[in-house]
Amino acid sequence: MSILDLPTEIQCDIFLHAHRDSSKSKAPRRHHGHGHQLPVEVVLSHVCSQFRHIAITLPTLWTAFKFDNRLRVPNPTTKLEQYLCRSGTQLLELYFCFSKSDCHYNDDSDGPFQRDFALIETAFGEANRWRRFTLFAEDISGSDFIDRTRFDKIHVPNLEYLALCFSAPPPLRASHGPRDKRRAIFAGGAPRLCDVRINAVIAFHHPPPLSTITTVTIQCKPHERVQFDFNKIHSLLTIPTLINLSIESYNCLRNLRRLPSDLENLPHKRIEMPSLKTLRITDDSGVLGILPCLHAPLLETLVLHRVNLTGLDVDRDISYNEITTFIGLDTVALLDCRHLFGDISREGEDITDTILNKLACRAIHVIISDPRGPSFIVKGSNLLDFKQYAWPRLQRLTLDLSTFVGPVFSSENFEHSLHPLTVRVVEPALNHWREPDGLTTLPEPHKLETMKAGDLMMDDPWPTPGGLFDEGNVGLDFAWGEVLRAKGPDWLRK
Repeated sequence: MSILDLPTEIQCDIFLHAHRDSSKSKAPRRHHGHGHQLPVEVVLSHVCSQFRHIAITLPTLWTAFKFDNRLRVPNPTTKLEQYLCRSGTQLLELYFCFSKSDCHYNDDSDGPFQRDFALIETAFGEANRWRRFTLFAEDISGSDFIDRTRFDKIHVPNLEYLALCFSAPPPLRASHGPRDKRRAIFAGGAPRLCDVRINAVIAFHHPPPLSTITTVTIQCKPHERVQFDFNKIHSLLTIPTLINLSIESYNCLRNLRRLPSDLENLPHKRIEMPSLKTLRITDDSGVLGILPCLHAPLLETLVLHRVNLTGLDVDRDISYNEITTFIGLDTVALLDCRHLFGDISREGEDITDTILNKLACRAIHVIISDPRGPSFIVKGSNLLDFKQYAWPRLQRLTLDLSTFVGPVFSSENFEHSLHPLTVRVVEPALNHWREPDGLTTLPEPHKLETMKAGDLMMDDPWPTPGGLFDEGNVGLDFAWGEVLRAKGPDWLRK
């Protein structure tokens, strides 16, 4: 039997499965240096007259549209209009990637090519049908883009996911110039919006409605240098419904010297985050000073990546007893972190170690990675000194390090652990760093396990991305999926 002889309903199901399975490559892409690879719905509509009729009259097949202006696809506005028409009343997933460096300009040299704005204006006509909307714009100011469009006025009643990432304008002093004006987007409302991925300019100058938000990712490239006052950070942190927060920025706070006084003025010296379960911070060491003030009883996963842990100590007038332990913490991951030692308490303990232990001491799983060189845990930190610091629930210890030399790796240290530990290390590193009194001679009942380079050190706590398009690590110099994998020592990879 030919596929053409199958009932129309079955052919429709086949088309929809093909549509979903090919979603990672739906966008027009360069193919062998010539042209682009067509989306599956376009291919199906050009096979034969029967396939074309079925494809064009199947609305679900046309609900996802992706455009990248670097591929120079002809007549994109016409193509978008066709998608909008053929999708009927179905909810939409729209993805746009604009790059000023790859397109022509209008007479106004500060603006991107007019075609790109025409696409957005066309999409605005169906804003009531947006379910997912993604816009990445390289080298374009977010404030300029919003000034030229209607983002601040439209109503998006069905929008669930929003990604808006622009290059930021030059740093401006507070309240100076029209670009620094705070003008929220979606003033008409976004009652179903729950997941946003935005850069710092959008987050604090043009925020979307946040009352129903559960997941927030804030991104900022190194060259943006966008900084904001503590009260703006505080308003974001205290969203009652916020479950997942990822701060991927560089020194987001405007004046770190004011942070101690800002924190002291908080009610009860706390930042209440009643629903938070996952917190990731990368690169922004300045934000770490907020952690000792967080009251997040439901926090399960804390990931600190490429930060200077010394930022936890901001010289506040706060006692050890005022720091609130994350009582629900399951996993704390310290990935490629640094630590400048020297701040010692009256009791002779390192202040950073003390704060970090007080925050994370309820963790069941501790992960430390720094395969490129000696880790802070080797260079003087006593965080894993079980005689000095208690870890009452610790059961697993995952280490992706370049060396295991030091007292914290001795058999004597592990004898002071309150529970039997399972210690995981990368196998080649362990074989190279065998010591007479090291990890290879762990005393019972502790257990040693090995992992291979590329193995996940922890399950990714971040919600699985929905939608058909894979955004990946657009605008970042790293990918979380790779950061969470063991690499093995740098000298083993050379």
